[in-house]
Amino acid sequence: MPFQKGEAVEPGRVEPPFQWETHIPHTVALMLNATEEDLVLKSCQSLYKFAHEAEVNQQLLLQYDILRLLLDHLGHSNRSVRRMAAMTLCQLAGNATVQTSFLADGGAGGLTRLIERLVADDDPVVDEFVSGALFRVASQPVGQAALLVGEAVPALTARLTSSDPDVLKNCLDTLLAVLQDFQAVPVFVDSSGIERSLALVRVEPPVLVDLALEALRKAMYTEQGRRRLREIGGLEDLLTLLEEDTQEAHAARIVAVLEHATLDPKSVRSMHRNGGLLLMVQTARNSSDPQVLAQCGEVLGHLGSDRPCALSMRELGAEAVIVGSLLSSTQPAAQRGGARALAAFALLPEAQEEMVNRGAVPILLNMIGVPETIGPAAAALAAITRGHENACRQAAEGLAKIVDRLSGDCDETAAHAATALANMAGQESVRPMVATSRACDRLLACLGSGSAPLLVAVCEALGVISMSLRARHALVEHHSVNLILNLLKSDYPAVRSAAVEALQMQSADPAAAEQLCADPDAIAALRRLRATSALKVILQVNISALYSQFGRLTAYHRLTDGFFDVGRGEDGDVLPDLITELERPPCPGRFVFLLNSGVCPARVDAAGDDTAAKAAQQSSPRRSPRRTDRGARGTSPVSERPPARPVPPEDPRLAAYVSYVRQTVAPLDCEVQQAAELAQFVADRMGGTVSRDQLPTWSAERQLSELRRQRASNVLPVGEVSRGGLRCRALLFKFLADQINVPCTLTRGSFGKYWNSVFVTDRSRGAPAGAYAEKVVDLIHQPGTLMTVGTGDAVSYTTGF
Repeated sequence: MPFQKGEAVEPGRVEPPFQWETHIPHTVALMLNATEEDLVLKSCQSLYKFAHEAEVNQQLLLQYDILRLLLDHLGHSNRSVRRMAAMTLCQLAGNATVQTSFLADGGAGGLTRLIERLVADDDPVVDEFVSGALFRVASQPVGQAALLVGEAVPALTARLTSSDPDVLKNCLDTLLAVLQDFQAVPVFVDSSGIERSLALVRVEPPVLVDLALEALRKAMYTEQGRRRLREIGGLEDLLTLLEEDTQEAHAARIVAVLEHATLDPKSVRSMHRNGGLLLMVQTARNSSDPQVLAQCGEVLGHLGSDRPCALSMRELGAEAVIVGSLLSSTQPAAQRGGARALAAFALLPEAQEEMVNRGAVPILLNMIGVPETIGPAAAALAAITRGHENACRQAAEGLAKIVDRLSGDCDETAAHAATALANMAGQESVRPMVATSRACDRLLACLGSGSAPLLVAVCEALGVISMSLRARHALVEHHSVNLILNLLKSDYPAVRSAAVEALQMQSADPAAAEQLCADPDAIAALRRLRATSALKVILQVNISALYSQFGRLTAYHRLTDGFFDVGRGEDGDVLPDLITELERPPCPGRFVFLLNSGVCPARVDAAGDDTAAKAAQQSSPRRSPRRTDRGARGTSPVSERPPARPVPPEDPRLAAYVSYVRQTVAPLDCEVQQAAELAQFVADRMGGTVSRDQLPTWSAERQLSELRRQRASNVLPVGEVSRGGLRCRALLFKFLADQINVPCTLTRGSFGKYWNSVFVTDRSRGAPAGAYAEKVVDLIHQPGTLMTVGTGDAVSYTTGF
């Protein structure tokens, strides 16, 4: 019989202890509401055991509002109750349904209370299981995001000062999960996470060191973290730690932190000052751990990108380490690190030479065929072959391997392979090998990629390979021009610029230039992009259009029959076409001057692709681009023949001028006499001398207008002009000078100014033998006078000022 309150206790009487057992979970859950601490404690113990047995038990307990009751008991006055409540919550937190409940309403319920308890409680047992519960919640991305929003990062970071290893482990595990979100890194840094993680790199057990180093590595993802590590002397601490023999097991993680830290240029310089550079070289030389070697290669790559560091690396013999220890390793991880170090270090010409001499290229060629090392090897080949003939020759031994990388799945690798091919084609001794390989076909196939770096690299490679005549012809046959033209519409300026350069190089082939000239959209696109250099190369096959667009022909541009001048071309105009001009009705103020003597055809060299010949053929009135051949003459029905087109007149007077200068001017002794005599001849045929005072009132337009009316065309043969101004005189002088091989230019200036310059032997005092002087020729005021370029008379003649 139990003892009653107020009843006297008999001496020696022992009451039986209170026993409470039940197998009904609902009853146990209800006991959490009891006021007796013993009942609450026993209830928590029973619930913990029940939840630990099976997941189905956890699902059952959720029906009884168990989470709210346990969260309430986290603040219980009894320490044992608090601990058991935390242990039970930690056990339940592994359940997906429980995690969903914790995250309900953005974590404003259970998750927030767990974080608050972690901040408020200093009981290591409670901290251990609360942090363990948070770690289980962080197993899902949504949980990580909720912890970040709920300010769990500062709470977890604050607990890194705990002396309990289990608390430290749970907090670090949870932090690493949350730090997968880059937005958590600044919060971690601001919460003194770097300082507290550094304090744990020498604690026991070793697993805590690994976790702390991993947290530091993640903190290096942001510039803020890298700066903070440098400011608190963390680089020096890590380097000191790396030197300790007891930390050899953690060397890979230490170097991994340094790898990310040296993304900051200031950290690179700090490593240079504090001896880190030497330590990295020594570590790479002495270590046999593939992971350490790989990370050392990454660090050396970052250091090698800084020129002062690269020079110091040379003094330390880094080339031998990169080639001998890293690239020559049998472990792919070490080889990848070595390739990345080489790619950066090869920017220094002396280091590049040394690594080539040590046999780096054959090793890289072997690596480029191994899936694990393809990417870094391609990048290293692109770097080591830059401007180095010997490296390019060695790389040519594995040309097929490099070309194969153009068709891989990785655009970055393909871009590096294209750069390597461009470097190789840049060497005259290697270019034929590249031009005759499958490189052109593979590069053209890459032009359909959406990767801007790959397109830039491919265009650069095609441009350099186009320096080979054979490759140029092959590319034209494969319609490379059309493929590259599509890139002019790219959204990326670098792609458009590279495409323009590739077109410029390929336009050295007359067929490609003619194809571009025949495409108004292509010319319009190049004008829009202000691709002046490319347009000048393309228009070499059509010097009439070249002169219209740019207003200047050099001594290398030889005028032949078929050249015509339509005047200044506007950016929006299509390229001038003589047939179109002949079909156009006469209009006031428009004069098109034609040079077509019938005795000065374009000359074709032995190869049959002379630029002047192509230009004359394209602009020839006898060859319309709109006509198509339909067989031999007379074999097609009349109905199938194209309509008759206007035929420009031949100019017998111009032919007579040519005959005269060939017989009279060409035999003269020197260029000065030839230029002076020719200038006088032109002036006599174009209305004679006109003084500077007469020039404002002297005009040739009336006579030109009458000639246009008589011919019913805007196209006027220059030989029929008897009163010509500066424009007609300059055209005629250039045409005749070219027929007697007097080096002559033709320039259209502003304010109606046209002039010619000739190149004569420089006989001034002190002039070197064989030197030439450029002289402006006066064709109207004092015909035959030669004025040195830059003098007052020359400036006055060419500008009017």
